[in-house]
Amino acid sequence: MIRLYSRNYYILLWALILFPILPEAAHALSEITNDDFIIILDQSGSMREKVPGNENKGYEKLPMSAYKSKGAIEGVNQIVDHIIKEGDYFALITFGNKADVLVSQQIGYDHERELIKERVIKLPFKDKKTDILAGLAKASELLNSLKTPQRRKILLMLTDGIEEPPGNSPFKEELFQKKFYKDMGDTIRFYKWDVVLVGIGEHTKENIQKIAQNLGLAVERAKTVENPNDGEELSKILVKFIDDRKNAFIQLEKKLIKLTLKPALFGGYETEYKKLPLKSFFDEDVEVILNTRQPVRFSSEGLGVSANPITLNFTPQQSQKLNLIFAYEGKRPEDGRIIGNYAFQFAEDSLRFYPYEGSYQVILPSWWEVYGLWAMLALAATLFLILLLIWIIRRVMAPEIRISVTTNGNLIGASMTIRRKKSFSIANDDFGGLSVPAKGLSCNTAARVTYLGRKQFKINAVDAAIEKDGKEYSELKLGLEKPFDLKDKSGKYLRFITIGNVAESDDDPFGGGYDSDSF
Repeated sequence: MIRLYSRNYYILLWALILFPILPEAAHALSEITNDDFIIILDQSGSMREKVPGNENKGYEKLPMSAYKSKGAIEGVNQIVDHIIKEGDYFALITFGNKADVLVSQQIGYDHERELIKERVIKLPFKDKKTDILAGLAKASELLNSLKTPQRRKILLMLTDGIEEPPGNSPFKEELFQKKFYKDMGDTIRFYKWDVVLVGIGEHTKENIQKIAQNLGLAVERAKTVENPNDGEELSKILVKFIDDRKNAFIQLEKKLIKLTLKPALFGGYETEYKKLPLKSFFDEDVEVILNTRQPVRFSSEGLGVSANPITLNFTPQQSQKLNLIFAYEGKRPEDGRIIGNYAFQFAEDSLRFYPYEGSYQVILPSWWEVYGLWAMLALAATLFLILLLIWIIRRVMAPEIRISVTTNGNLIGASMTIRRKKSFSIANDDFGGLSVPAKGLSCNTAARVTYLGRKQFKINAVDAAIEKDGKEYSELKLGLEKPFDLKDKSGKYLRFITIGNVAESDDDPFGGGYDSDSF
């Protein structure tokens, strides 16, 4: 066995160091979906038969002279050259007298492919026995050791004979065979390995189908190449078998799930939907069924995720969307991020899509990050509306003010409360309503004063004239504490008349309340 270790990690490291201006390239490399391939190849001498199926005709000395062994060698090498891509894992297991791992490695460079082909072309095909189950057992052991559950496992076995283990093989015993078939069959179904068994020659058909049946495989997974004309034809058939399996899969187009959960207005976080694109590369109708109890598992506590639909039906080459519904009920982390890994889980007999595992990043912005500005604007708008409402109310209502009237600083009449658009008289006779005496004037009603609101008054002359700053008026508008004079027709004066606020509140800009009013 040879091990040609991949240097992909070193390539990626140098790419990041030498080409920092191309981070997208590194990201794209990490998103490539790779597969694990295992070919199990018959090494018995019958692969060198001159006439396939007739050992009496003798054997070719060189494997490249016998079309079965030549076709197998060229088929494997073409698979290595054209089917296996960079980053794929490839293993070649041979079986005959025993099972050996000839190649087991991840493909990194072209020269690694050349080294593999050099080993394959030197295969002797000289074993006298055909321990098929030993080869399958070695493949199962190898696949279980890979620890790459997110990658597809594609396994192809090629033989030209029937099961004929050597005397020292544990698979000689029927009881051991039954146990092996059950255990490996359960493993194939549980991990969804893609297994194809290929027999060369019509005489292998029954045996190949029996092995497939014992492993619980569908009958179409047992292929028979009955009468290939030459090694080239056999090689093409083998390449097609493995190429069909490689290209028949459903791909999850994005491994990284990234989304932002919006804070709910009154606490917690809103539910968020994320659509994951899936693409079928099958040439037939296929169905994927997720586990109904837990279709997808996330590693973070408090993060609940459900999937819809549970069953996805694909027609050939069809794309579909899988909806994930996210809900978060935990405590928000200090950095506002939840990072972890996820894994989709499938029904027992369901086909899988790949990759079905990946990482996720959920952003949890704080309430203030999302609503803070809006909250402040809403608060400002609310305050504005409250003030506007107060203004409107006070405009609609009939405000009032408590006043007193003085002349030369002496109070005349009693203090009074007057409402907007209401009047009081300066008069010597009481005609009803509000009034203050017109002391010293020879007239009944000297003037009438109307409250206009906003601490403004309108004085209308009746039987006396209004004087202000040496000028005479029939009507005058004045505010509080603004003096004026009244003169009757005989020339007598009531001087320095002032309307004052009885309990003026300098602290209230609206002059509200019973005693004052800005209106």
